[in-house]
Order: sequence, then C-alpha cells, then structure tokens
Amino acid sequence: MSLTEIETNGWTAVPVSAKAIKNSVQQAEALSPSTWALTYLLHDIGTAEAYLTSTRMSLDIYGGIKAMEVLKGLGGSIDQAEAIAKAIIRHQDIDVDSSIAFLGQLIQLATLYDNVGVYKSIKDFPNWIDDTTRGNINTAFPRHGWYSLFACTVRKEVGNKPWCHSTHIPQFDEKIEANSLMKSYD
Repeated sequence: MSLTEIETNGWTAVPVSAKAIKNSVQQAEALSPSTWALTYLLHDIGTAEAYLTSTRMSLDIYGGIKAMEVLKGLGGSIDQAEAIAKAIIRHQDIDVDSSIAFLGQLIQLATLYDNVGVYKSIKDFPNWIDDTTRGNINTAFPRHGWYSLFACTVRKEVGNKPWCHSTHIPQFDEKIEANSLMKSYD
C-alpha cells in the first residue's frame, strides 16, 4: 500500500467528533472523487430488500461487505474497495470516542445531514450548506417520500434484528421523520 493510496482513498485518521473536518481541507483535496462517489452511491446497499431480509447482519455491516465484493468483482483496486467498505461499515458509528478514517467521517456527516439534519456536537451543522444550495439540490433531485421510506426500513431492520447496529442511534426512525431541515423537500 502506498501513501498516495492512503490519502486518495480517505484512510487518513481524523477525530470522530467531526468538529475539525470543516476546517481541514487537506484530506478533502487528496480524496479521490470516484472513491467518494462510490461510497455515497453504495453506502445504503444493505437496505436492498434482498440483503435486508437474507442475513442477520446489520444493514451497514453487510452493506460494507457487499459493496467490497461488488467493487472487487468489477475490477476496482483492493485499497479503494476496502476503504469504501470500512466507511460503509462505520457510517452509523455516531458519537463513538475514537478515530475514524476521513472517508468514514465524511459519509457519517452526509448521512446525518441528509437523514436527521442535526449533529449534537456541532451547533451550526444545518448551516454547513446554505439554504439556496440545499434547495437547488433537492429541486434537481426530488426526495419523493424518502424519509418515511427510510424510517420504515430502519423499523423493519430493528424489528427483525433487535441486535442490529441501527439501534446504536436511539430512536433513529423517529429522528429521520422529525428532520425539520429537509422536511420541506420531501
């Protein structure tokens, strides 16, 4: 593994608190856009009906494994596939006192911003993206009932797998439905 792969695939360790990420452009500049895009596209692959009901594993953990299999099967680099898998597996590890790879922190923040609209340790978190930009994005890519659908998926997983990692975020389903930041776009 080369040092450039570490930076390109977002392996750089950052504090899990997320406060430093906003002012730390160094990791963002080095991150491969394709690694970020693939992470975001695949981060909820574990919510697919076939995967949600065919395993006792949590959707994020099984999703990370499936994403790695898909990427390796399509000829992606091992380092990129593993970085994406790790980010997906850790994307629900909110408020854990540890370090995390930059890519994992980025997907955590994107997931919380999109689905919950708040991050308890960052007061101005909803303002990280201005109203106009947020509105333009949601107009270009409409939600079509995403929040009720995703909350239902979380309830289904918790109902079928009460040990699942989605329980790490208490009342996650209710927090999704109470997302006042994005509710007007749904």
